[in-house]
Parts: sequence; structure tokens; C-alpha cells
Amino acid sequence: EPRIPYLSLTTCNILAPLYKRIDGAGARESDFPDRFMERNQRLLDMLLQRQSSVMCLQEFWHQNESIRSLYMQALGAQGYSVYVTPRTGGRGDGLLMAVSDAELEVVSMRHIEFMDCGDRVAQMVHLQPKADSRAPECLLVNTHLLFPHNANSTLIRLREVFKLLEFLESYIQEHNLPCLPILMCGDWNGTGRGQVAKFMRSQGFISTYDDFRGCPPDAAGWVSHMNHHGQAVGVDYIWLLNPSAQSFCLTSDWRKAVFAMIEAKLLEAGVQDVAEAFDFFDQNHSGGISLMEFEDGIKRLGLSGEGTMGLIHSEIEELVDIIDRDGNREIDFDEFAQWLDVATMAEAYERVKGSQGIQESERWTYGDYCASAATVDCHAFLTRMEGIRDIECCASNFDEAFEQGIWPEGFQDRYTDHAPLTSRFEVPVPFEFGTFE
Repeated sequence: EPRIPYLSLTTCNILAPLYKRIDGAGARESDFPDRFMERNQRLLDMLLQRQSSVMCLQEFWHQNESIRSLYMQALGAQGYSVYVTPRTGGRGDGLLMAVSDAELEVVSMRHIEFMDCGDRVAQMVHLQPKADSRAPECLLVNTHLLFPHNANSTLIRLREVFKLLEFLESYIQEHNLPCLPILMCGDWNGTGRGQVAKFMRSQGFISTYDDFRGCPPDAAGWVSHMNHHGQAVGVDYIWLLNPSAQSFCLTSDWRKAVFAMIEAKLLEAGVQDVAEAFDFFDQNHSGGISLMEFEDGIKRLGLSGEGTMGLIHSEIEELVDIIDRDGNREIDFDEFAQWLDVATMAEAYERVKGSQGIQESERWTYGDYCASAATVDCHAFLTRMEGIRDIECCASNFDEAFEQGIWPEGFQDRYTDHAPLTSRFEVPVPFEFGTFE
């Protein structure tokens, strides 16, 4: 089959000066304007040399006018439209996406706020290549997931990914779109062996670098980040979900994952059935559970607060709204039992393991169960349209040292603590479309 160029994409966490430590002391680079401007100029020059159709950056210090002007002016001069999504909670950094005006039309752009304890965000663009009408539109997401501060961070990052997939499904349905290629990129703050990467692969996404290079996901060998513990790890990804892999709806419900974790924690606390579970939350034994009682129960289960999976008030309120079918702001027993059936949770746990062929000897945690519980068994296929084609990754690379698992000396001080990753894509064109002139 002949092929036509599609787009090229670079992702890079550019290390906000707010977070860059200086010489192991308490000082931050943000205290030294000459230093952070020189580093960002070098980094920006390096990124522009890649001449990518789209650049997706994380930890962009949007609150600093000098940094903001540097990037806006340089990217604008090179023919990019620039989109900035600040983190919530008044954080100084956020996301930046730069799209080549010559190569791509931005059909739509959306800011996505996770509204979680990490103040994380994402940005999505709906793109149409300009060069060839045979090239399909696509959806592209840029994000920066939570850093794994503790064992519960994985559950928070899973919740962030669930929310992303929910948003994409909602956008697709709202605009009655067919199956389009979906690209998701950024700092995933987790390796290919982690639960988040496993979940992405279970939904049909492929890591373009691993796939192109033939790297096994559980032993890839490459590195892309020097973390503040002095460990070189591989955490930066460009994920691709092609139309042919979209067998079912994209929807993954983060709420179902949380309900599964509540059930798991109740079992750990020795609760045997749904009546005991209801009493656990109904502390005044009034026969109804208020928002305050439900939130208190969540805290006693260790699902909210510092060092936990970090449910915040607005998320807990949303859970109560779902359970409270009649909207009287109080959960009765029947409403509770529909969502939190503790008696069947242990059976469901085993059933999910059995359906996935997981043996008792394998490591499989409640986090894996939550990921499975969050995936909707949806048999309503997305609309398919004749001529919507898969795209193929024709090149994907880090610089050579990172590919060999080596962190280059001095790279972090000169540029950033993440390696830029670039993937290039093309579209196979069936012969019935005709051949190239």
C-alpha cells in the first residue's frame, strides 16, 4: 500500500523552574532568572529542531511572564498556534500544546480538569491534516499524571485516566464522530510495568515507541526521566488507539473503580454483608446516610486525606449524587445496596481474575480489580465510516543514550529532567484511492 505523511508529535516535560532544585539545597531555579531563562532557551531550541507538527509540553511555567513570552514568541514565529492549560488550585505550571498552522487545522480544543487532589489537568485537540483529504481527523490529548508519592498514587492516576476516557467518549458522542485515531501523550509518571500502562494496553492503546522498537512492555530498557530520588526511569509515552482497535465504547467509569475500592476496604475491615456495610456509614442509625456521614466513612476507610487514594470533597459528593436516586440528599438502604453490594464483591474479585486467566501465584491487587471494574461492558459500537483508516507509526525515538537506558551526564542541568520523545505517523492509502503522481 502507498502511504501519505500524517503528522509528527513530540512530548516533553520541560521541568518548571518552580520545581527544579539547585545543587541539592533548598533553593529553586525560579530564584535565578538568568539561569532558568538560559536553560529554557536551550531547551526550546532543541525542541524546535525536531520540526514536529505538534509539541506537547508539561510543567510549563505559565505564571512567569518571561517564560511565557519566550515560548509564545518563539513558537508563534515558527508558525505554531499555542494552547495553554493551567493546573487547578492556583498551581504555577500547566500544559502547553503547539500545533503547526501549516500542517493541521484545529477543529476544536478543550481544557480538561480532573478536579482531584493532585490538581492535574489535560488538554485535547480535534485535528484535521491539511495536506491530503485522504488523511483522517484525529483526537490528541496531552496530560501529566500524578507523581507516585505513595502506594495509593496508582489508584489516583488510574482515576485520572478513567476521567480522560470518559471525556473522550462524551466528546465523540456529542459530535456524533466515527471511530477516529486517538493519540494520548505526556508524562505518565509510571513505567510500562505499572497498572496504568497495563490498563491502557487492555483498552487497545499501544505505546508507539515500544511497538516501533519491538520493546517488551515489562522490560523495555529505555529511560526518559531522572527523578528526584536519583533513579532513571521510563515514564514518558505517546499512546495510539486506532479505529481498528476500538471494538467497544471507550467509556471507563472512575466511579465504578472507587466503589470497587470502597467494597474492598469494607471487606478488609471485616464487614461481612451489605447490612453491616450500611451500618458502617449510618453512624446515627437513622436509616439514612447523609453526605457528611458518607464522607466520614470514606475517611475512616483510608480513602481520603494525606497518603491515601486522595478522594476530595467534590468527588465524594459526586458519588453520593449517583447513589441517591431520589435526590433527597440521603442514601437509603436500597439505594446503597445497588452500588455497594459487599456480599458479592469477593466473588466478583475472583470472577474477574478468572475471566482474565490470572493465576493465584501472579501478583494481582485490588488496584487491578478496580481497573477491571471501571471498564464498562459496552456492546454499542461506535459509528464506523467507510474510508476511516488506521494510522501507523513510521518512526519513534529518544536520543540514543536514553534508548540504551543511560541518563547523559549534565542533561538535566542543560535542558530538563525528561527526555523528549518524538513519533512520526503516516496513513496507508488503499489502492482504490489511486496511486501517487
